[in-house]
Order: sequence, then C-alpha cells, then structure tokens
Amino acid sequence: MPYRNYKHRKPRRTKQSHRSTIIKQGLADEAVEGIFSLISAMFRGIGRTIALLWRKALKKPNHPPPGPPLPYRDASVAGPARDLVQLTNANPPALLPYRRASRLLSKGEWAIWHPLFHAVRGKYRIFCKVRLADVVSCPRKSERYWFRKIGRYHVDFVLCDPRSTMPLLVIELDDRGHRQPKRKAHDEFKDAVLRAAGVPIYRVPAQQAYDPAELSDSIERLITGSSPSD
Repeated sequence: MPYRNYKHRKPRRTKQSHRSTIIKQGLADEAVEGIFSLISAMFRGIGRTIALLWRKALKKPNHPPPGPPLPYRDASVAGPARDLVQLTNANPPALLPYRRASRLLSKGEWAIWHPLFHAVRGKYRIFCKVRLADVVSCPRKSERYWFRKIGRYHVDFVLCDPRSTMPLLVIELDDRGHRQPKRKAHDEFKDAVLRAAGVPIYRVPAQQAYDPAELSDSIERLITGSSPSD
C-alpha cells in the first residue's frame, strides 16, 4: 500500500465560534479598562486629599480685624437673660437696629386719652393697644383654628375691672381710615367677635375735642346696660 503523507488539518472555524471569540476578547478589554480607570480615580482622590491637607497646614490663622471689644458673655446665664447681659455690656450699647418710639398712641388716640381718663377715673382701668385675642378666649377643642382668625387684630382701648382686670368695654376710635371698605370689613368682624363673647364695644367718631361727661354717660350705659340716672 503506497505511503500517503497526510497533512495536519486545522479544525474548521465556524461563524458562531468566531463571534464568541470576539465577544470574549471585547469583554476582557473592557474589564482591563475598568480596572485601570478605577485605579486612576483612586490615585486622583488621594492626591486631592493630600493637597487639601497641605493647604490647610500652610494656611495662616484668620484673626479678626481690630475693633470695639465684644460684649461680655456669661456662661452661667442662658436664653433671653444672656442676650440682655450682652446688650448691657456691649460697646457701643446699641447692637440691634431698634429705637424707642416717640409715643405709644397716635395723635387721634392721644386726643381722646385724657378725656377718657377723666371719664372713668376711680371706676375702671384703661388699657391701650390690646390684642383682640387677650380680650376674648377661644374654645380649647379648636383653639388654634379660631386664634389664627383673631391673632392679628387689636383694639384701641379696653376698660377693665380695677380688681380682676376683667374686660368690661372695648373702645374703638373711628377716624377717616375706618371708612375704607377693607377697614370696614375688619371692624365688622371685630364687632361680631366681641358680640359673640359678650363684650360691649363703644365706637367713638374721631373729633377735635371730647366731653368727659358725655363719654362717662355712654360708658356707664354700655357697661351696666342702663343709664346712670336710672
């Protein structure tokens, strides 16, 4: 039998095996790139941290500029009392932008203050600029809801019992501003609140002069429900 030289034949590569080889090689390349990017990111983070610590170590302390001495701070005092200590020991004394008002009452309210004082002297106590929420009380079940409705209102004057300070009469001075529609609506709401609470209200039209005797008669009639002569 004649000798035949059989050459070694390589296995035939199919399309599927060639495609899988390409995919594996691509995944390996991506893995290597991911590892190198992770290592480079770690080195960058370490470099930034070292640079930040080095800048902080070389930075000089920032001393405040020379100025007036700081207010005295007492560690044993806390809360509003500490703020009071700071204000009283400060240099300059005024740290906050507040100033005392020239007067508590407006010009119109000041005009009726003295006649009103003489009209009730020895009988009632006068309080001015009183919150409506301090004159009437709200039901406990829905106190927050009803308080929000009256929390921003106040009345001009309140006459109280000299012993118990119970509100007996509310006095409102009606000037030109009360003629505006919005102000009228507010006045009507206050009247309704006081009426519901059983507190009478005396609205005095603004004028140049007031008669203490006339004010006294009207006040007694509204508080007692009858004329003083009865």
